[in-house]
Amino acid sequence: MSRYNDNQNKFSKPCFPSSAGRIPNTPSIPITKAQLRTFRAIIIDLTKIIPKLFANPSPQNIEDLIDTLNLLSKFICSLDATSSLKAQGLAIIKNLITILRNPTFVASAVFIELQNLINYLLYITKLFRIDPCTLQELLKLIAALQTALVNSASFIQGPTGPTGPAGATGATGPQGPQGPQGNTGATGNTGAQGPAGATGATGATGPQGPQGNTGATGN
Repeated sequence: MSRYNDNQNKFSKPCFPSSAGRIPNTPSIPITKAQLRTFRAIIIDLTKIIPKLFANPSPQNIEDLIDTLNLLSKFICSLDATSSLKAQGLAIIKNLITILRNPTFVASAVFIELQNLINYLLYITKLFRIDPCTLQELLKLIAALQTALVNSASFIQGPTGPTGPAGATGATGPQGPQGPQGNTGATGNTGAQGPAGATGATGATGPQGPQGNTGATGN
């Protein structure tokens, strides 16, 4: 499972001077061919490791970068440079390793510290006591390292922004087709009895009845 988490999306602006000239009024640093080979190898390794780290900050990729940083620390210690100049580089590396050892990978913090490291490498490279061709070669390697770091920033996702306002209510849609006829309802209760009707007209006179029996004889 990735340990990638980034609560910030703020990066320091890359500072990569275009001038390839040496730094004036600063003591140069003598460097052997063996040291130059080591320095080249470290820069090339960093150029390969950094994109992998930001694409997948797995424990293995983090350890690979830390191993290379430890080699860089040894290289800096081997230089015949001032104590303050060495201390500056070692402090950057120490801070970077501390950030990488954090249980949660904070991409923005790693990015910023790597940028500081690249600026430092560019600075000491211009102090190396080497011929112009070798200097140009090293500057190209550092430029490639800078490009790898900047391109890796595309993997860094910032925090989710606030929810936007609700949109306007849409227009009422057209009326749908008439549904099928429902089932017949239950029979209602019997209603109350109505009032009596009006008296009907008198019927016609019936036929005359039969003659009655003769009455009894009188006394």
